[in-house]
Amino acid sequence: MDEPIRSAFEAVHASELSRQRTKLFVRKKTQDYNSRRIRQSQRRRMLSGLCAAAALLCLCLFYFTPAAMIEMDVNPSIEMKVNRLDRVIQVRGLNADGRELVQNVSLLNLPYNRAVRKLMLSQEMEPFIRSHDLITVSVVGAAPGHTEEMLANVACSALTVAGRENVFYCALSEEDIRQARALDLTVLQYQAFQLLSAQDPSVTADIVRAIDKRELLALLSDFEMDSPCDRAARAK
Repeated sequence: MDEPIRSAFEAVHASELSRQRTKLFVRKKTQDYNSRRIRQSQRRRMLSGLCAAAALLCLCLFYFTPAAMIEMDVNPSIEMKVNRLDRVIQVRGLNADGRELVQNVSLLNLPYNRAVRKLMLSQEMEPFIRSHDLITVSVVGAAPGHTEEMLANVACSALTVAGRENVFYCALSEEDIRQARALDLTVLQYQAFQLLSAQDPSVTADIVRAIDKRELLALLSDFEMDSPCDRAARAK
């Protein structure tokens, strides 16, 4: 009885060659499966890396895209570009004194109102504050709903340090700035030029440029009854 059973099992035993072929087939399939898993894992890691890089790029573009600009002019003239988070992302001197000033006072990544105050309180600005030089501060290109808020914050920061009689502040469009630079006028002079030429077309940029800036400030003050700082205080 045992002998026939043993013979039957031996009959179904695969040959050595068949066993080797089976091992090779199984190994190949296993290797292919493992290779696919490795490639899939590599693709997932690569895709994750690309997504992270894209997200970082979008964040950088968002952070470093200017949404508004603040210009300050005493004798040093500087320009601060502000992003949508109200942080200073670029500072540039517009003349020799301005370029020297921005090298000595670190303003990058500060909230713009803190940057203005830090600049006003800096050692480099002290001689101009002490001598009561007229300081012009302008907000340029901000979104309409944000302009008044920015102007109020900037004006308050400047007025607190320099005093109301020594600060002129205004909001301008980017086109206004281009026109002022094309006419070689400061922001104060350009504002006065717009006002005077509207009343008398014979008034030229040369005429306005020759008028003392204190006289220009007095002229403009007659048309501005209160400051954005005052309006912001009343709104609180």
